[in-house]
Amino acid sequence: MNRGYPLVIPDTQGQCAAFAAGPEYGTDTLDSICAVTRSAETGLSDNSRFGLMGYSGGADATNRADALAPSYAPDVNRKLSASPRAACA
Repeated sequence: MNRGYPLVIPDTQGQCAAFAAGPEYGTDTLDSICAVTRSAETGLSDNSRFGLMGYSGGADATNRADALAPSYAPDVNRKLSASPRAACA
């Protein structure tokens, strides 16, 4: 944040969510990236690149988003500049 990078922080658990809800965490994360690139107010666009990062429950969401991106959101998958898949290759 000190370098001016925008952050997209999806609320994967919400007020009534079950912990570790599985694929829903991944789709929520991908949907949030899609949404911010479609809103002019964010300053992000279709050309913006995204990295995924998470800790604890956020790591679950990150890993599920990375696994689901090619099939669930191929347009978002093309915008991922760093992913757990790349780190383990």
